[in-house]
Amino acid sequence: MDQERAYLLLAKYLAGEATAEEREELEWALHADPDLRRMEEHLSVLRQAPPKGVTPEEELAMLQGGLDRILPVRSIPVVRRLSEIEVDKPPYEIRGRRMLRWLAAASMLVLIAGGVLWWHSRQVAVAGKAAPVAILTAGRGARKMARLPDGTKLWLNAGTRIVLAQGFSHDRRELTLEGEAFFDVQHDEDHPFIIHTGAFEVRVLGTSLNVRAYPGESSMEATLIEGKAEIGLAGNPQSAIPLRPNEKVVFHSEDSGNPLNYIRKPIVPDRTDGTIVETSWTKNKLVFRNETLSSLSTRLERWYDVTIVFDDARYLQDTISGTFPDMPIEDVMHALHITSGFQYKIEKDTVHIW
Repeated sequence: MDQERAYLLLAKYLAGEATAEEREELEWALHADPDLRRMEEHLSVLRQAPPKGVTPEEELAMLQGGLDRILPVRSIPVVRRLSEIEVDKPPYEIRGRRMLRWLAAASMLVLIAGGVLWWHSRQVAVAGKAAPVAILTAGRGARKMARLPDGTKLWLNAGTRIVLAQGFSHDRRELTLEGEAFFDVQHDEDHPFIIHTGAFEVRVLGTSLNVRAYPGESSMEATLIEGKAEIGLAGNPQSAIPLRPNEKVVFHSEDSGNPLNYIRKPIVPDRTDGTIVETSWTKNKLVFRNETLSSLSTRLERWYDVTIVFDDARYLQDTISGTFPDMPIEDVMHALHITSGFQYKIEKDTVHIW
């Protein structure tokens, strides 16, 4: 999720203006971004207990002063609602006696979000010019959620980059994916949603699916949870692989990244808790089944933003399974140590295995 989007959602939440969907989106952002979580906690404390010696009238004056310093952002709905509060009314009678003492604490947050959004709106409002290309990223160690202009929601796994086609809109819904993302696509029969990966593309009408296509990896896959989707191979416009609900297609490729072959596989939920392995990461749960330690180490590096060094190569092909619900790297390595019998040492952001 873009930072300005997160700030705006947090401001709306503090104002009591966030919808149920916006609260869900914010909760995902708070879970994925510890800094944003700390900001939300501090502001919530200030909302409940304002600094001593500051009256509600003084807090409102602080907000108004901040707004006056950045006049253009007053065109932003959230900020405009705050700036248009009638100061001649008793603060605790405004908007159904909603307390305003949080406003001073949240004002700079709202101004930052509003200012950035206003600047972006000015860039795309030039008549006859297409909107600039938008890039969404989730760095190593992070997972993010975003909402696209057509209403589609998507979750980005660690180490993922998405580039929206220039002029992405309700009429043109195309993007390029490097990494892994889960899509909840807004249904539109007349405008298919197209995901390019370089090796293949997925065309969907309205569906939820997971696509994994990290550059440099020998396998890629598309998993359909529900709806309709079709996969086409890069360089072969006549190819069409229909994908059925609860099914995935796995591609195996050469170093060039061109698919050599593919196989269909049914989605098999875990028998113990019903977990779907392919989408478990969207719940901040790391799940793997019969995976080599070599392959798992690549996922762990992205998941925790660490570097894993095998000082003894004999463990690379060990096959293991496991489920780790939002656990620190220290706990994960300890569990793997017990399962595989290797020794390990964590030094800052590097894990040595021998």
